[in-house]
Amino acid sequence: AERDGRVLFGEVHGVPPEGFTFGNSPLEARDAELSGRGAMLFTTNGTLSICQVAETGLTLAGALSNVSAIADAVLVHDRVVLVCAGNAAGRRFAQEDFAAAGWMARAILRRSPACELGDAATIAMSVTSGYDDWLRVGLPQQTAASPKLIGSSEHARRTIDLGFAADVQFAMQPDTSTAVPRVVEFGDGWARLTAS
Repeated sequence: AERDGRVLFGEVHGVPPEGFTFGNSPLEARDAELSGRGAMLFTTNGTLSICQVAETGLTLAGALSNVSAIADAVLVHDRVVLVCAGNAAGRRFAQEDFAAAGWMARAILRRSPACELGDAATIAMSVTSGYDDWLRVGLPQQTAASPKLIGSSEHARRTIDLGFAADVQFAMQPDTSTAVPRVVEFGDGWARLTAS
């Protein structure tokens, strides 16, 4: 980051490591003045997943923030695999990832109703079925069960306990970005992505 003049984002146990400009707060990233500078992001789970998947072919980075852009981008492909980063370097299930995958699978299915779903996508969609507004924290149309999938996840609770409740709420809003980050280069423990 220093060599290339990039801004350094990241976290270890939810807080920025010494020497980092920013943590992994989406609100900080949204408001950061980058002035055309590139950025580097250190993650515990996401980078590892991206590197493992990149070995198999075209890899896009998706989240709720760009769910519609990703759903539109994958329509030209015959096969799409949604990979959840998980926790503990991908060795543990992450409820928020599973819920987001259900949301993304539903977005893809809306655009391509004839697509065949795998079992995991079907289960993820069924768990979140009927909760099209389950991510929109604080809206009156939510049922009591709606926020539980994200807000009660282990990761969300830990993040909120660290004082980042506003980040959790912001991250749960779909379609705050139209970027489609694509892996263009990767190696052992690192990946370079560009947004298209």
